[in-house]
Amino acid sequence: MRWDDIVSRTISFLCSISMIGKWLGSNNLQFAYFMGSHAIKGQLTIFQVLMVRLESDLAQVLLAACRGELTGVTLNWSPGSAMVVVMASKGYPGSYEKGTMIRNLEEAEQVAPSVKIFHAGTALDSDGNFIATGGRVLGVTAKGKDLEEARDRAYQAVEEINWPGGFYRRDIGWRALPQKQFASQG
Repeated sequence: MRWDDIVSRTISFLCSISMIGKWLGSNNLQFAYFMGSHAIKGQLTIFQVLMVRLESDLAQVLLAACRGELTGVTLNWSPGSAMVVVMASKGYPGSYEKGTMIRNLEEAEQVAPSVKIFHAGTALDSDGNFIATGGRVLGVTAKGKDLEEARDRAYQAVEEINWPGGFYRRDIGWRALPQKQFASQG
């Protein structure tokens, strides 16, 4: 799937959520989002690597899309590459424990200025700590001058995260890059 297809589908999704939310009323916006998000679930990690490279104002692009005024809108991308490593709850895709505490997220984002952690299955507990609430929980995304640097930064960030209830694959990017071994918690 090409990047412009992914961006187009994502914009269509966001506009649809906005329109469905207006049609159903604000109380049903969460339901509309839930339904729509499952329709594009396969593209979410791809969207994360695009977001760290996007230099254009996304809000302006989405507003233009919702108004049907995309003629003349261009997307500007930073040079280099990006990679995302998904952290999932142990047991996923089967049964997994919910409510496990996740620590050091701020430290992980400080590994490099190009690291961004996307939350997919987290919540805050009553003490303000992040906890896992789903199977695919975090998308640890990093940008680099090339794919190897992006991969190395993403794994360095992952290794900073203290989450005994989670795991991640260590072979992300293996088809495009030489194999490297990375330690996994747990």
